[in-house]
Amino acid sequence: MSPAFALLAILIILLIGTWATRPRAVGWSHALVRRHPGVRGQAEWMAPPAVVRQVQRDYLAAWIWSAETAIDWARRAADMPLVLTGPYLRTEMHRLTALSQDRSPRLAGHIQAQHHPTVRAFSNDGLRCLVIDHQTRRHALLCDYWTGRLALSERLEDQAFVYLMAYDRSDCRWKIEKLVQELPLGWGSGRERVVLQEDAPPLRLSRS
Repeated sequence: MSPAFALLAILIILLIGTWATRPRAVGWSHALVRRHPGVRGQAEWMAPPAVVRQVQRDYLAAWIWSAETAIDWARRAADMPLVLTGPYLRTEMHRLTALSQDRSPRLAGHIQAQHHPTVRAFSNDGLRCLVIDHQTRRHALLCDYWTGRLALSERLEDQAFVYLMAYDRSDCRWKIEKLVQELPLGWGSGRERVVLQEDAPPLRLSRS
């Protein structure tokens, strides 16, 4: 085998390997609809309604899971990769590790709220999107870890948060990847706008 032929064979093998391991398109990647095309700060990709509903279901399921595992840290640690990913998963893992190693009396806290999620701004491959969650009737709850008894409840202001969601093709579900921003109090009055990049979910929001 000549050196040139061997090199060509290696290049072909590398190309085949690259093609075989390329990111697979999801079923809705070709069904994305461009809203406000060409309008700076408003153009965004949106997925079909069924995909939007799945994002909402998986997002809300993550909050239900978070409340259910507030006083079951073994289950919380085991289940985290099923509902969280990326930076958010790493942050929550570090937080749980610190809590479990703390020698002070063991207390567990979580936020109870009514969630009103709006799905926006899919990436152009359909694998990421934003969820703007307007939370009302918010309470911070602190419980005794061992008995589950409520130790403290504090009423919080209504507030909105922006989360980046990522689709896990192995688990076939959307997972929380990042808390992008806590929106100012009073968000939802109609005077705000989302600042969007052209082809990816935004990382900034501002008032108009």
